[in-house]
Amino acid sequence: MEEQQRNDDIPMIDGAEASSGSSSAANNTLSSSSSSAQRFSIVDVLGNDDSMNSSGGGLSSDGKEGGSNSAIATIVPVPPDPMHSAMYDYDEGAVLQRLQLLYPYTDIQKLPRIWSKTDRWSLPQQNNSVSQQLPILELSADFLRVTKRKGTNQNSKDAAAVRANRPIPRSCIVYYFEITVVSKGQDGFMGIGLSEKNVSLNRLPGWDPISYGYHGDDGNFFSSSGKGVEYGPTFTTGDVIGCGLNFVTRQLFFTKNGQHLGVANALSIPLNNDLFPTIGMQTADEMIDANFGQKPFLFDMRSELKMAEKATMDNINAIELPAEKVLWMNRFLFLN
Repeated sequence: MEEQQRNDDIPMIDGAEASSGSSSAANNTLSSSSSSAQRFSIVDVLGNDDSMNSSGGGLSSDGKEGGSNSAIATIVPVPPDPMHSAMYDYDEGAVLQRLQLLYPYTDIQKLPRIWSKTDRWSLPQQNNSVSQQLPILELSADFLRVTKRKGTNQNSKDAAAVRANRPIPRSCIVYYFEITVVSKGQDGFMGIGLSEKNVSLNRLPGWDPISYGYHGDDGNFFSSSGKGVEYGPTFTTGDVIGCGLNFVTRQLFFTKNGQHLGVANALSIPLNNDLFPTIGMQTADEMIDANFGQKPFLFDMRSELKMAEKATMDNINAIELPAEKVLWMNRFLFLN
């Protein structure tokens, strides 16, 4: 019997495949000052989806769907599951206040808030018909739940990923999001992480350049490589997994059920390209819910924010200034 391929030994795709693949394929519990809860409208949630006009697909200037990453993946209503109540049925003022506290120097309207309608793996068309043998992702009506409906084996070609609707603003001190594993599906071959917009969506995060991912089946961390390194525990149904990027230290970290798992990357994360929150799945019926800050995180982000602020001050204090500049700086600070 042909040996099944494992996630921790996935070959890198070459330049040609990368080109075709990409085209075809804290815990701040706040008391609300508002007297009544208010549900987000879909317009509030979606905003202007920057990925709609990206090379990944979406609507062209003439209003037609274009690109191989067009929205072929099915959008389905949210099932009546007690684990998945309306994710945006929260007081809007409290949500915006929470986001402002987490990202004080960022325009919160530019934050990733949902999974992209277009920047996800979708099925190629053949003679105006869609093959039923290739993987497909389903998005819930609120674009926060992702379900993998196809993929019956452990072959890397069954992988499918989706990116968030916007890149992470570089003005964030620390950016963070969480997923809840609603179901590990057949084998729990899923990964959470970040990727650049041109990375193939027919891959799990971390397998390709400018892509990083923590995988659930083996606990390995993948950094722009098909070969993973030991990092953390495995994760499965019921676990809450978080992914954070510290822009000060340029370090990536992950959490499991609110516990910090440590820095994942040995080398600094390059910030030349915009990075998007990304989730990838490989086997059938894997399902996750995303939390982009619409409700309190399980992980307490305050510790990470304090660490980033300390690193910033250490960097400032390490700068050596001429004596006259020090006097000028002190005079400026004390007089203002």
